[in-house]
Amino acid sequence: MWSIFTAGVSPQTDADWADTHVDFSYARGLLADHACSRAPGACTVNSSDTNTLSGALGYPSAADASRPTVCSTCSHGSHMVPYLVRRYDARSVIEVGVCTGATVVSTLRQHGDSIDSYTAIDAWGERRCNPGCGCYGRLRPIAERFPALHLIQAYSVPASASIADASSDLVFVDAAHDYENVHADVLAYWPKVKPGGVLAGHDFAHHRNWAEILERRQAHARTAEGRRGKRIPPSYGVGQALAELFVHCELHVRFGVWWVERRLCRSGPIATNRSEALWQRPRRRKGKGRGLA
Repeated sequence: MWSIFTAGVSPQTDADWADTHVDFSYARGLLADHACSRAPGACTVNSSDTNTLSGALGYPSAADASRPTVCSTCSHGSHMVPYLVRRYDARSVIEVGVCTGATVVSTLRQHGDSIDSYTAIDAWGERRCNPGCGCYGRLRPIAERFPALHLIQAYSVPASASIADASSDLVFVDAAHDYENVHADVLAYWPKVKPGGVLAGHDFAHHRNWAEILERRQAHARTAEGRRGKRIPPSYGVGQALAELFVHCELHVRFGVWWVERRLCRSGPIATNRSEALWQRPRRRKGKGRGLA
């Protein structure tokens, strides 16, 4: 079961985040942490951002005074969701996987006067808020103050049932990053995107997407530390899931954030019956008169 909170006014100025009647110190802290990417030109990429990942990782390491400094938060949703809102003139936004809420407050601070609805969905477990994701209580005062923000406390796929189809200009998926969950979230939230809207998500270019992490896991398991149960982080499945679901459509990538324009992908994602990645599929033993499945 989830809860929804709304009320208040639109966050158009710094004064709205300094209301003495509401404790916005947490929100102001998030805005300060991600202020670098809001500086003019701080996250500009001059090369192409379509298909090939060119431009996705920022500028080359060579010093060049003509290029602005790239902030560490350029690849965070707190920069890219406001960018997508501006690029596609999104008035209704859904964020799936909110965690601390940095993307929420950054987007509302920059576009709160134009966004009609911002739906933030997260299970918000019992872990402490920072660096964990148990931040529901911290975000409630913000939702009670600003009418555009709606908090839904639930897991991603079940929560999608409460959202009308074709109701959102922008859906940003940033929940669990393993192959199975990314696959399920894309299929669950694609119908929620308007015909002219955008489905987007995070960590397409994260280093834990790729096969090398699997080799490291296997090597680590053979060490004394690995045998004591100290495991390295699991691999992500974002890149593989999207490569399968949208192999026939144009996929944009910038600073590790991916997005697909629905108008250019009319057939939608390719749904498959697999619940795990190809390399994880078990191979059945060869039986009499039967080959490998």
